[in-house]
Amino acid sequence: MRCKPRRRVASFKLNPALHATAHLACFGVVLLTTEMNRVAAPADVLLFFGKSPMNITKLIFSLLLTCSALLAHALDIQPYSAAALAQAQKTGQPVALHFHADWCPTCRAQTTVLQSLKAESGLNITVLVADYDAEKDLKRRFNVRAQSTLVVLRGDKETYRVVGDTSTQGLRGALKSAL
Repeated sequence: MRCKPRRRVASFKLNPALHATAHLACFGVVLLTTEMNRVAAPADVLLFFGKSPMNITKLIFSLLLTCSALLAHALDIQPYSAAALAQAQKTGQPVALHFHADWCPTCRAQTTVLQSLKAESGLNITVLVADYDAEKDLKRRFNVRAQSTLVVLRGDKETYRVVGDTSTQGLRGALKSAL
């Protein structure tokens, strides 16, 4: 038996990745409940969880929390700190060092590309932005000779190095080398 929902409970504006994940989660709920022979249509999913708007709101909220938890593993950009680098290397997590200078146009272009990559899921890596002019010991340690250098690490092992690349594909590939 099909019934029409009486009123609209909530309206959310989601980013495209979260929106797609929410659709997949709702599809999974429909499949699960259809398998249980409890519902036959997406509109009936609402009845399955109760007629109360509060129950529907709880369902939507829990789906959004689940989806955001799935997307939480994305590109994280932070200022460089020796403690953050040591922790990532100790635990074997992927980390990238971006040697950045404020006066460098290539560095600014790389920063723009890295910011755009934050919206992509699947890039579970931390980018530590190091000041090229101030972090002389760090430059010496990683043998960095030019600003706009991105050194990608997995634990103590260097997996990729990029100098001056401002393409989205190039930086994405470099970051994925450590995953």
